[in-house]
Amino acid sequence: MPADRGWNQGRATHSDNFEGTQRQAAVLNQAMTVLLTDLQTKGLLSQTLVVLGNESVRTSRINDNGGRDHHNKAFTCLLAGAWIEGAQADWRTLGLACGPAGPAVDVTPGLFSILKIMR
Repeated sequence: MPADRGWNQGRATHSDNFEGTQRQAAVLNQAMTVLLTDLQTKGLLSQTLVVLGNESVRTSRINDNGGRDHHNKAFTCLLAGAWIEGAQADWRTLGLACGPAGPAVDVTPGLFSILKIMR
């Protein structure tokens, strides 16, 4: 892994996007696979809601450093486990992923409802 570059600890893809993304995706894939498989094996997946989100996504354009900058108009959220039907995705964005294709979707009310948390 690259030397510490601040809070990202070398994991940001502002530069070296292609190698960095492959490296990070492999780590995330392994971690999520182990977590979901373990929950399923123990019979806990149907009653456990797994939420993975981030603060922003990356632009679709490669910058001068071979990386991608922050995109402040979209983000990703992965939901798995309890009350979530599998194999669903919504990747709608405007051309070249330059912005959301529709109004923002706030997942918080749905999550609060599922978890029976009052707002």
